[in-house]
Amino acid sequence: MKAIFRFAPLAAMVVLLFGAGCAPLAPPPTPVATGKVYVVNEDDDTVSIIDVATQRVMATVAVGGWPHCVVLPADGRLAYVTNGEAGNISVIDTRSNAVVSTIPAGKDPQGMAIAPDGREAFVANYDSNDVSVIDLAQGRVSATIPIATEKEPMPNPQGVAVSPDGKQVYVVSIHSGQVSVIDRAQRLVTQSFHIVEGLAGVAPLPDGRHLYLGGHGAMMKGMEGMTKGKMNQDVRVVEVGTGQVVATISTGIMPIDIALSPDGSRAYVVCHGSHEVWVLDTARRQAIATIKVGGNPQGVVPTRDGKLLYVSNRNDNTVSAIDAATGQVMATIPVGKGPRGVAAQ
Repeated sequence: MKAIFRFAPLAAMVVLLFGAGCAPLAPPPTPVATGKVYVVNEDDDTVSIIDVATQRVMATVAVGGWPHCVVLPADGRLAYVTNGEAGNISVIDTRSNAVVSTIPAGKDPQGMAIAPDGREAFVANYDSNDVSVIDLAQGRVSATIPIATEKEPMPNPQGVAVSPDGKQVYVVSIHSGQVSVIDRAQRLVTQSFHIVEGLAGVAPLPDGRHLYLGGHGAMMKGMEGMTKGKMNQDVRVVEVGTGQVVATISTGIMPIDIALSPDGSRAYVVCHGSHEVWVLDTARRQAIATIKVGGNPQGVVPTRDGKLLYVSNRNDNTVSAIDAATGQVMATIPVGKGPRGVAAQ
């Protein structure tokens, strides 16, 4: 079983940190939003469904063993949950809040991403070191793409994302620090490059030419690395064509998950070790705000209108609901045990 590092939880509060020349975020009226947010609870094998209008859990759905990630296609009719221990994907009907089918995957499926056309999903299988391609209409695996190489026989893929044009799939591997670029049409890895150990989060920018990458850092080697200050504390901006790091943005400790605002102007970075969300300006490639959340946050997602952010706090068994414009924590919502992945309908 993979180690989970825990830190003492902090009370939810907001601290905005502005660098030189940065204007403060304007305080618009409190947003009114609708929809649902799906939260994977890794330690009790459930998904909590939050009603955005009331900021309360409206339903809890049992899924497979050790769930990691949840994603929804654009139509929002189904939610897909990767179950690491079970080695499969639970499919939830979002109208009935019930599991309607199960799709086999590889060993320990973790990250998952849906292509922009909604036809396929891509699943990073941590232990089998490959990617399952899911035909969503058929509800089955249509291809399996290995990402292990002779140099990196056990990269342990965790994060996955699809390019804005749907032509490429980006897979980040936590132990090797490898980024694998898959050609979707050819079903093979066409490019691979090493960035830094402990990669976990990946977010392609709307320009289609750059990736934001974050992760744990060298602390994945053990507590000795942590005491020597080797935990990652930055997000790297990588040019896809060359695999070169073109910018490094300082953040909090262990930036393990990254989500973009709907317009791509902001990147929201969950910093697991410092119990924060950092807000990055993607045009200027710099941090503009820091938001304190609960203990050991794991995942972040904006609502589809971009008005709210939801952050899962693993140690507190809560989710923070945040006003994206002001950075204010509007609600702290109790969910299941060990919340991890989050997705918005």
